[in-house]
Amino acid sequence: MRKKILVVTSAEEPNVPDVLSFLGEEEIVRINTDSLGDYRVILRAKGSEIDIELTSDQKSVGSSEIKSIWYRR
Repeated sequence: MRKKILVVTSAEEPNVPDVLSFLGEEEIVRINTDSLGDYRVILRAKGSEIDIELTSDQKSVGSSEIKSIWYRR
């Protein structure tokens, strides 16, 4: 499994779609700050490791799947 870039942004941010199309949709997980209330946060501990998972009705991503985070307002 290839790790992804987590993009945290607003649904209205005009530059993100161009960047997403350049990088490729399969490389990106986008979370819009204006819909953060739709997500659940799940913490999983296994030994000394902790995985944080963000889950909504449409998508789910765990911290072990993320290689970097891009925050764009």
